[in-house]
Amino acid sequence: MKQLPYTEVAPKHIVSPAPADGDYLVVSYNKDPVNTRYGIMVEPVFPWWAKIESFNGGMCDSIASGSSPSYMAERYEVQGVFLVGLPLQKRQELIAEFAQIGIELVPTTTEATA
Repeated sequence: MKQLPYTEVAPKHIVSPAPADGDYLVVSYNKDPVNTRYGIMVEPVFPWWAKIESFNGGMCDSIASGSSPSYMAERYEVQGVFLVGLPLQKRQELIAEFAQIGIELVPTTTEATA
């Protein structure tokens, strides 16, 4: 089973120092209702959000984004995962989803600091 380190990060948090060069998966979850153009509040259809960020020399570029974190991790060779503001239950769901495709998420020993 392939292992990927994950780091929990608070929303709008600056990760310092910048991660090592390579591609990383950034995952968030938002089930808050959104306002439609007609003024109706509805729940989002795709609450999971995954984004591939490429770090090179301390600079970051977005490569891809989508609503399936496990697919994004499987398709791209990522070095790690950043979990942005995930509650414990959603983190456990995500770990189980990754385990189904043969990827084990393991916590990092260092924490991201501001």
